[in-house]
Amino acid sequence: FQTGQEFSALTETEIINQEIRIQSSDDGPFRWLLGGLYWSEDTRQSQDQTTLIPTVPTDTQVFIDFFREETGDRSRFFSREIEHWSAFAWAELDVTDKLSVSAEVRYNDETITYRTRDTVNIALAVDNPFDPGNPANPFIVRITRADLATGGLQPPAMVSANFLTPKFVARYKPSEDLTLYASIAKSVKPPGFATSGV
Repeated sequence: FQTGQEFSALTETEIINQEIRIQSSDDGPFRWLLGGLYWSEDTRQSQDQTTLIPTVPTDTQVFIDFFREETGDRSRFFSREIEHWSAFAWAELDVTDKLSVSAEVRYNDETITYRTRDTVNIALAVDNPFDPGNPANPFIVRITRADLATGGLQPPAMVSANFLTPKFVARYKPSEDLTLYASIAKSVKPPGFATSGV
């Protein structure tokens, strides 16, 4: 028998981003920059996911009427909060007219908090004992499971990381039309969560 499912979601995201930097002028052979960055993201998603499973032959109109009556309470809930701050410094020196070297470093601190309230809403279309065998008039039996162990929300999951990401660059310009450079850097992907929600 064919199973029907209706899914709706409402997602809200709030992002704050602020960077401050100070730097030298570009006039001399030595240039520098200092700065800091703060950003946060708060994402919340509420979902409504209801499934109708027929255990007996059921007309399509039964599915249409059932999902039309659904109110969409969006009882499933997911949230992700990210807080990030970092400080960075950069300096570059012209060794000669053709050769320059630079170094930079960034310190990163990031925390992610994930919360969820998971629910399962399933309805079964079973044979109506008062009108047996009629696919247009089955009984609809609802089975709802809600994760209410901690006031409706599972305990929050949290992951945090802090790390340094340095970079060094050397540039050599033998002519106006040619620049050669070499660089070495460290990159880091912060940890996160693999979820089906936000």
